[in-house]
Amino acid sequence: MGDERAADAARSRTTERWLRQQVSDGARLAGVALDLAERRSPVVVRTQSGRVHRGALVAVATDFWVLATDAGHPCLLAATAVGSLRIAPDARGATWDPELTGDRGDVLDMRLADALAVIAGERPQVVIAVGDDREVLAGELRTVGVDVLILRQSGRPPAVVYVPLSSVTECSILASG
Repeated sequence: MGDERAADAARSRTTERWLRQQVSDGARLAGVALDLAERRSPVVVRTQSGRVHRGALVAVATDFWVLATDAGHPCLLAATAVGSLRIAPDARGATWDPELTGDRGDVLDMRLADALAVIAGERPQVVIAVGDDREVLAGELRTVGVDVLILRQSGRPPAVVYVPLSSVTECSILASG
């Protein structure tokens, strides 16, 4: 009878491990980000250009994520610019959550260009990162066109910068205009 219980327990563990593996095999990065956003888990996002953002994901859309940063401002990150995503260590130093499956795809049906166009109406002060460049562009987001973002930088004289929307990888919104 003891051998039978041990065999049943082993089969149960094998089945559970197999089911977990099936879920993991269907994992998507956007699904993991969505799981973390729903939990408001503190995360660390490193972009492919090496910039690091800390905070909590608050939205996951078609091609971008919204991070409420620890610095107190929202940051829109192009999904293609994400180099890595990790859970920030908790008070015990733990960073693993076995409940994250990432086997979902029900993200917001919105694109980064559309979000930037909505934000531009408020003329906010922003910091824009483009491509793999470590340098950023700061200024007032003036408008978003079909394929271009127009940024007005302060200075004497003020400069206007035209940025191809396809190259925007990050947009930190510092303040409304």
